[in-house]
Amino acid sequence: MAASPLVVIGASGGAMQFTPNVSLFRLVSCSLQEVLAQRSGHRALDLVPFEILPHFDRQPAELLEKARRYSGQVDHAIWCLADGAAVATTSGGTSVRIGSASCLYGGDFS
Repeated sequence: MAASPLVVIGASGGAMQFTPNVSLFRLVSCSLQEVLAQRSGHRALDLVPFEILPHFDRQPAELLEKARRYSGQVDHAIWCLADGAAVATTSGGTSVRIGSASCLYGGDFS
């Protein structure tokens, strides 16, 4: 019998736990330099090859600028998800946007 595909769903902060690191949300209350310096102490489950910024459409401009600069210092993408948006990822690493989702990589949005 063939194995069924595994589906894992996370929302908001729960989805962040599936990423390699949860440091991104620390930018709310910490400087970029502090977050980067302490990043190794905030590892997550590493089930997907990107980080997530939930509630992107409700974040202040200051946090979005810090997130943009943070993305230039990490070696993977950051999916910025507006409320109601999602990103679906296959085991092969293909990601599909659902709704209002932006990808931030190397300091640039796509």
